Amino acid sequence: MTENRWIPVTDRLPEDDVTVLVTVSGIYNAITFEGAIQIGAYYREGWLIEGYEEWDNPNVAAWMPLPDPYMPAIEQEPV
Repeated sequence: MTENRWIPVTDRLPEDDVTVLVTVSGIYNAITFEGAIQIGAYYREGWLIEGYEEWDNPNVAAWMPLPDPYMPAIEQEPV
């Protein structure tokens, strides 16, 4: 189970090239984002926001690890 809390980028950054949830603000192609929750990854060159790959210098305030993927319960036959 991953930790479920927002981590300010001023406290620490995620590992490089790891996909996380981000809280991002800024303007991309006339779209204004204010505290939007998006999927992104941090690289040494900066943040890459999924779906907005050409966004130069998005303002990411905090990030959170992605939750564990859904795993359906395996039903077992009665013995």
